[in-house]
Amino acid sequence: MSQNKCPGCAYESGYRSGLQMDVSLNLPFQNLPNCQHATTQSKDIFAAFAQGYFDGVNDFHQQKTA
Repeated sequence: MSQNKCPGCAYESGYRSGLQMDVSLNLPFQNLPNCQHATTQSKDIFAAFAQGYFDGVNDFHQQKTA
C-alpha cells in the first residue's frame, strides 16, 4: 500500500525530476522505502512527489534567472 511508503523519499524524487525539467514523470513507487516515521505514514506519496516536482521546477527557473 502507498500509505506505508516514504513521502519524504517521494518528495525528493519529485524534486530531482523537477530540477531536471523531466517531462516524463514517473513516481518510482516500487523503489521507495517503507516509511519509518509514524507521523508521516498518512501523508500521500503522490502529493509529496507533486510538491517536490513543483519546488524543483521553481528552483530550476530561479537558477536560470540568477
